[in-house]
Amino acid sequence: MKYIDTWYINCENNGHIPELHNSDVIRFDNRNYHTYGIWICFLGHVFFKASRLNENGILDKPYSVSIVLPLIEKYKDEDTEDNLTRIKYIVENYVPPKNGMIISIYESVENKKIITPFDFIIKWPYKKQWEKNKTEDYIAINDIATLQKKHKDVGAEKTVHSITGATLQQRISGYQIDKMEVAFNNIIDILNEFGLEYKLVDYSMPVNDLFNTLLKCKLFCSWTGGPYYIAGGLNVPTLGYGTTPFAQSNNYFTKRITGTTLDKPILQTFWGMSLSHPGKVVHYDEENGVHQRKQTSIIDNIGIVSSDIEKNILRKQLMELE
Repeated sequence: MKYIDTWYINCENNGHIPELHNSDVIRFDNRNYHTYGIWICFLGHVFFKASRLNENGILDKPYSVSIVLPLIEKYKDEDTEDNLTRIKYIVENYVPPKNGMIISIYESVENKKIITPFDFIIKWPYKKQWEKNKTEDYIAINDIATLQKKHKDVGAEKTVHSITGATLQQRISGYQIDKMEVAFNNIIDILNEFGLEYKLVDYSMPVNDLFNTLLKCKLFCSWTGGPYYIAGGLNVPTLGYGTTPFAQSNNYFTKRITGTTLDKPILQTFWGMSLSHPGKVVHYDEENGVHQRKQTSIIDNIGIVSSDIEKNILRKQLMELE
């Protein structure tokens, strides 16, 4: 294992370097060390714990964390940044715990390929939040070009990834590229119908550009990958599109927790729906501190935008922008 660096978040550099035996350890595994969704999941959990300990007067010192990455590298050679650069950007832009956090980075290849269980029930916010009066006249769309390229390359790939151990087919499973193309093209057609400009975002763009593009858009149309998870913490109004169950329109469920009244139906999305979770996400804001409520940034789902219902959901949201 190789020590890389230590970050001091909202606290002074006191010389303390968290190690695995005396800190909260995040182990990013072989198959998730390039994934925005997994990063914000595990980082959200430690920011949640640190802030709760601070709020309750249990911890009056910086919270210690160690992050272990299998490899520090770019996802693709053409990318402008490696994974550690992006993780650091997220950490430095999160709302920090009152008494700070100290994070040490280690690099160590994982020999046994196994995925740490994860969920999306914590939506930790960034210091900058989407504000309607600061937006510009465009819609942001999570591009499908990366999925298209991977789909075309599936037949040519004969070996597994040297680090992840996954075939390319496994890495794009869950996305039906032909239907994703239908959805993407239908969104573009409807935006053209309204005469609206749009900007594409994707995983490969610099993380600072991704944040700024999302913060300034009027609305975000996103499949459930990459920028979708960043938008959650920025509270960008989002329409989920695509083929996964969590992007389907009218995909509501009701759940009553023992001893409570039946709540209103909850839209199933990656934010707030996780196995037996009650559908309320752990949030944080300055006024309420750590609290639970329904997710509010994903305002609806539009599937593959082929039915009248799905198209009308998008049209309704676009009309409300005017």
